[in-house]
Amino acid sequence: MTKTFLKAALLATTTLLAQPVMAARPTLGPDTMPFVSVSDPVIAITNVKVVDGTGAAPRAGQTIVLNDGIITALGPTGATQVPAGARVIDGKGKTVIPGLIHMHEHLFYTILQGKAYSYNAETFTKLYLSGGVTSMRTGGSMHFAGDLHMRDSINAGLQAGPWIDTTGPYINQAGSVPQLMTIKNPEEATAAVNFYADQGAMSFKAYMHVTRAELGAAIQAAHKRKIKLTAHLCSVTLMEAADLGIDNIEHGLGAASDFRAGKEVDKCSGGDPVYDPKKVDEVMDHLIKKGVAMTSNVALSDTDREQPGLDVLAPNVAAMFFENRRGPLRKPSDPPSERLLRQIGFDKKFMDKGGVLMIGTDPTGSGGVVPGFSNIHEIELRAENGFKFEDVIKASTMNAATYMNRQDRVGSLAVGKQADVVLINGDPATKPREMRNIEVVFKEGYGYDPKKLVEAVRGKAGLY
Repeated sequence: MTKTFLKAALLATTTLLAQPVMAARPTLGPDTMPFVSVSDPVIAITNVKVVDGTGAAPRAGQTIVLNDGIITALGPTGATQVPAGARVIDGKGKTVIPGLIHMHEHLFYTILQGKAYSYNAETFTKLYLSGGVTSMRTGGSMHFAGDLHMRDSINAGLQAGPWIDTTGPYINQAGSVPQLMTIKNPEEATAAVNFYADQGAMSFKAYMHVTRAELGAAIQAAHKRKIKLTAHLCSVTLMEAADLGIDNIEHGLGAASDFRAGKEVDKCSGGDPVYDPKKVDEVMDHLIKKGVAMTSNVALSDTDREQPGLDVLAPNVAAMFFENRRGPLRKPSDPPSERLLRQIGFDKKFMDKGGVLMIGTDPTGSGGVVPGFSNIHEIELRAENGFKFEDVIKASTMNAATYMNRQDRVGSLAVGKQADVVLINGDPATKPREMRNIEVVFKEGYGYDPKKLVEAVRGKAGLY
């Protein structure tokens, strides 16, 4: 053999070994198949613009081939072979992005100002998928057994919905939402992590009233199980949590007590936050130095304007949202609030500094944020207010996949990865509102019809 041949053979072998080993796409059950509009084993989308999830600039005139749930080819149209017998979709004037991976989602709504909640796994999972979400993390559980059942049903093809990272029940002291599990000391925090990890929790979330000792114990217990822990903090500052080894913080800097004058140690206290630029830099730099990711939710701060998707809610759920409001909704065409723009500015600065930004929506109901619709809105709000579209998509896909150690399977459009692909009729890279024109959501190679998913739950969302 020549040296050139040996080198080529070694390179080919290395490339094959580098590809993740994937199982064939699952068989879908009779309750799932009606939502599928494209089920051909081999699909080629030609002449399409690609935003691949890595942060690279969009590439026009591309062809992507999906074969048995795997991306098997991706490159310029004309130079990328379309397999014989493939279902061909002309992507001219359209865009593909990776399936969204959003990291602060829920399967429940809080109603009556936290005094009650409704469990909505059946309707919410369909809505998430309709909005292009093919993977998600539940940012704290109110009905853990139900979340596990829904996760396993989706994985078995019995339900339509995203792959779910099931977060265990909130780790929190008494003092906030009455339905939350409560712990009283570090030993109970450790015991809670171990108990729910044994039951199938894939991640954990601490909440507003834990002490540093309790949070540290929970982090250590989770890490011993090779599980990550996030938190919506208040009694513990972001910098304190970073020093304890936390993996991620929720709500960006909006929920940080680091900026409150008069903040007491281990207590959710102090005055209104004051965002001194030097302090903002100090907190961000500390998080980045400690390797702490940040999940941000800005659609929550846009609920002074009418949110997309309110019309799919059950009438009584929508009525409670309007009854709980303190004033009338502004029009979607009205300018964004100062609070919203500040949060987006924090997010962009954190990402520009090299921080790992991830995106979620926190649709817990008090703000009328609707799953699926809000996931799209999270992207367009940022892309309309300073972010490059490809950076928002990276935060919505590859950053989250890497955080969950699933980057070899999902998170970007690349040969060998799972065929989680969102086909959009339009060019949201230049017109962000065209994110709303999702045509097909491919998950493991099956193409789901977003309109069918939405219509199946219209007038019922928020009930079950």
